[in-house]
Amino acid sequence: MIMRYSFQPFLFLFIFLLTLQPSFVRANTCSNVFAKSPAPYSWDLRAQKISEELVKFAQENNLPVKKIKFGPADRQIERVLVPIDIQNIELTKKFDAQFNMNRVLIAEKDMRTMSIEFGAEPTPSTYIYGYIKNGPELTEQVLRKSQHGTLGTFRTTITSRNNKDDIVGLSHLFLVSKTEIDNINYYFKNPQEAAPCKSENCVSWIPSLELGVTAKDSTQEVRRILFDELGVSRTIAHFEISRRLLHAANENHSAIAVLVNGNKGLEAFADDARLLAALPPEPKIPYANILKNYVSENAEAAKALSIVPDGAKVFFPIAAGASPQALDALIDIAKVGQKGIDVHLMVNGLSERSLRNGIETSDGKFRVHALFLGGNLRSLHKEGKVEVIPGYLADFARMIRDPNVTDLKYDAIVVRVSPPVNGK
Repeated sequence: MIMRYSFQPFLFLFIFLLTLQPSFVRANTCSNVFAKSPAPYSWDLRAQKISEELVKFAQENNLPVKKIKFGPADRQIERVLVPIDIQNIELTKKFDAQFNMNRVLIAEKDMRTMSIEFGAEPTPSTYIYGYIKNGPELTEQVLRKSQHGTLGTFRTTITSRNNKDDIVGLSHLFLVSKTEIDNINYYFKNPQEAAPCKSENCVSWIPSLELGVTAKDSTQEVRRILFDELGVSRTIAHFEISRRLLHAANENHSAIAVLVNGNKGLEAFADDARLLAALPPEPKIPYANILKNYVSENAEAAKALSIVPDGAKVFFPIAAGASPQALDALIDIAKVGQKGIDVHLMVNGLSERSLRNGIETSDGKFRVHALFLGGNLRSLHKEGKVEVIPGYLADFARMIRDPNVTDLKYDAIVVRVSPPVNGK
């Protein structure tokens, strides 16, 4: 977070704490399409159960099992990987028969498997297919929001397009209840009632897949969107979706079947270096911008801003006085708090990209209020993501000092300034 200019002074971050103000309260209402599931298992327990089932399947079929940790160094999550040779028709049929939405894995809780399958990542210009397996046979439909197909078509597609590759795809396994499966099917049949998705014609629907209640007036919490359950911010980029599921999902995701191509694929799976090289690489976007409730342990700005209380109203000044590093750290802090943070901004100094990341990845916990609509805020305001405090820019300095203007009283003011000279 230290900035260096040509004349080489250092800029330090100063944080001023003022009187704590009450945070904003927002209420939402919704109507239910399906009755709420009685939460048969917590998500992390579901992950444990599906991993046990995948390991049991591997043992019954003499398949190797690997446990590999993915994610940033200070937040690694272990996943169970088992190879499925798609040239072995008998084995593939067994796998499809056991892990699909129709077969009950845990009878007393009516829990089944949701399997999201991706083709491998060959080149940045090549399309990646993504489907949900709906039944046990290759003649069963696979679900995709823009169209339906068959398991056979999907497997044939990824095999033919990757017939020279050792690893041809991944099957991410999740344990879900019958109630959740009912809503998944409703989600596909009634796309007009789903939450907004930036694109309906590709795999971008996967991060927005709804497990809870799909209805026009439902809140995000009631919809229970898949990527939110996995602690990952949503994206429409094909490569990012697959990468985030592997590297950025939390402990609620633990089991992956690696679709391999014959003996050479099995050999690649057995070799750690070859396997890791064939799997999707880490996301291009920094983990701090895509992982919910994640704050890097090594972030200097996060340490400096740790004194800002949950629910605070924070002011950032204009231009060079506004620290981008401090903003990023404050976004991370807002994500892990209960009440979130309300930020008031002057004009410029902070990028639209950083502000958008904060607004769109924090589940409403990072809220932006503009004292002036600069170029960094206009698009966000048009989208309804930024509130404007009306007034003249020249008057705000006076209004902030005025004790009678309570709306502009702050718990913390974050200012980037030069360090003291000679210790003074």
